[in-house]
Amino acid sequence: MAKRNKIKQSMENLYQIPDPWKSDSFYNQKKRKKQLNLISKCKHDKILEVGCGEGFLTKELAKICKTIDAIDISQNAILRAKKYCQGYKNIRFCCKNFINFKPCKTKYDIILLSEVFGYFLGELSFLDVGFLLERIIKSLKKKGVLIFVNTILHKKGISSEDKIVYYKWARQAYYTILKEMDMKIVYNKQFRGVKNNDLRKYEIIIFQK
Repeated sequence: MAKRNKIKQSMENLYQIPDPWKSDSFYNQKKRKKQLNLISKCKHDKILEVGCGEGFLTKELAKICKTIDAIDISQNAILRAKKYCQGYKNIRFCCKNFINFKPCKTKYDIILLSEVFGYFLGELSFLDVGFLLERIIKSLKKKGVLIFVNTILHKKGISSEDKIVYYKWARQAYYTILKEMDMKIVYNKQFRGVKNNDLRKYEIIIFQK
């Protein structure tokens, strides 16, 4: 519990300044465009966006979806997201830690986890991750999709504690769990880009129920 509170506090500290992730950078704009393009090709009436941050992607999703539930661990981020997305009545924001997620009575067409995978590694055992993924799957509609967007290469500023987030074996362990739960990979592609002179590489993987 102390570790979880520490992570929440670190995120609140991060969001003391607006847009700490430089969401308006060319790199992030291009990444959002790729996500939106893929989502538009799936059934997307009802979406759960995990780690919505300040709502940059959320606002774009609201233009094509009927309902969006957007959650983030940071209260600062949620407050800013509500302001940024003001006027969009089809968005419901909530400040919560996703690892406490419980199956929903209303099912989703899409559950999107963009750049939040590393927090599972930091807070949960592999067994607990398995139980979390099981709860997530139960909240998907039949033929619903689970979309992961994960940074897998980051050349600058990575501490030894962060490196595990980018290790292939860690990600593959979670993907194996999903396959054992009869989730099928229907899209798997990697992309490169540069942000602040920092070479980055990320993957987008879509599982279907």
